[in-house]
Amino acid sequence: MYINVADMSLAMGERDLIELTHDAGKTCNLTEPDTDKVHAAIADAQDTVNAYLSKRYVIPIAAPCSLLKRICTSIARHWIFARRAGGGDIPDDVVRLYKEAMTMLRDIQAEKANLTGALLATGDRAGANGARLSHKTTHRSNRAYFDNALMGRFLGDG
Repeated sequence: MYINVADMSLAMGERDLIELTHDAGKTCNLTEPDTDKVHAAIADAQDTVNAYLSKRYVIPIAAPCSLLKRICTSIARHWIFARRAGGGDIPDDVVRLYKEAMTMLRDIQAEKANLTGALLATGDRAGANGARLSHKTTHRSNRAYFDNALMGRFLGDG
């Protein structure tokens, strides 16, 4: 999992998480969130993320960066609010963060942004600035891949 119940509690506040995951709502005197509902929200968020990233990255992402955690938290938080509100009366900031998360997923999918350190489907790791980090550099030409030694000889470096 990219996030857990503690991450959701931190993002939403313990009281809100309890009230929104129990059907009794604000009238409940419970001290713990309904973890089944929180886990369902987390699983939905992770499935959504994986659906967007599966062509570009090896999923699940082994070491999720803070950006990926923030995206998952925003999606899961929206899911938790939506289940209680029936799709209406979701706070504006929750909707805004959800939309921003979905936009970021589309940007990552379109290679406009990267998940730093995540394993790309090519076997390389994504760098912070979009560079591919690997023990070898690959160069593409008509779908052929060349290692550093061959490229070095070609370019006169080796």
